[in-house]
Amino acid sequence: MSSAPSEHRTGPSTRYLKVTHDLSSAPKAAITSSTLSLGEQYILGVYARPPFVLSHGRGSWVWDTENRKFLDFKVSTWSYPIYFYAFSKSHAQQVLREQASTLLHASNVYHNQWAPKLAELIVTLTQQHGGLGFPAGSSPSTTSAKVFFANTGTEANEGALKIARKVGKDRWAAATGCEPDDPACPKTRIVCFENSFHGRSMGALSVTSTEKYQAPFRPLIPDVDVGKLNDHEGLSKLITDDTCVVIVEPVQGEGGVTAADEVWLRALRNGAMRLGLC
Repeated sequence: MSSAPSEHRTGPSTRYLKVTHDLSSAPKAAITSSTLSLGEQYILGVYARPPFVLSHGRGSWVWDTENRKFLDFKVSTWSYPIYFYAFSKSHAQQVLREQASTLLHASNVYHNQWAPKLAELIVTLTQQHGGLGFPAGSSPSTTSAKVFFANTGTEANEGALKIARKVGKDRWAAATGCEPDDPACPKTRIVCFENSFHGRSMGALSVTSTEKYQAPFRPLIPDVDVGKLNDHEGLSKLITDDTCVVIVEPVQGEGGVTAADEVWLRALRNGAMRLGLC
């Protein structure tokens, strides 16, 4: 047994102070540049993501499209050599098997090769079919539409409500010359409808106007106006200059299968469009 004295540190380790990968230099691989560019164009910039694109992983290590190796500390990047067995040899099964052998899941804090392509497809098809108020057949290059990816419906609705509040404040500030964060800003009101269900997180719950869900968690977020589905007379009073967003289900499932009347939906949309909400 060695009798040499053990080494004792007198301060923090400085072994890993040197940067291992210089991310400030321009990408060398074409796939890196094209993926970053496509993501910039079609994905909503929620995170300040580092400029590399994850490609594959093994164990605790991941590689990017520049073949740089990173140690994964996030526990949100999964790269398993998984094999799928099923009776059906479908194309979907093949795609899942191939992708699972490289990178099964990665946090959206980082770029990957597929999210920008999916975002581009969503925007392109939405415009081609005249969705979101776009003229049918319009080109994606004519708009700044972007996609916000979410894990659940309630997260998607939370994101939509937050975006609407921010846009409403920005438009009010532009019209009045005031600051968007001025407490006097009135354009914060949210319109929803009775017997709706939009999620269980606080914002989505606040527009889920069902007593049994809301009661245990009050107080909820303020400035929510609740209307009745298919109530034509109430629309004129429901949507006002202070409204920043309208959230509605064309078919309500929580209070029974209740469908919104098409004429009423068109009137609701026209009222929102008059105020620049869509």
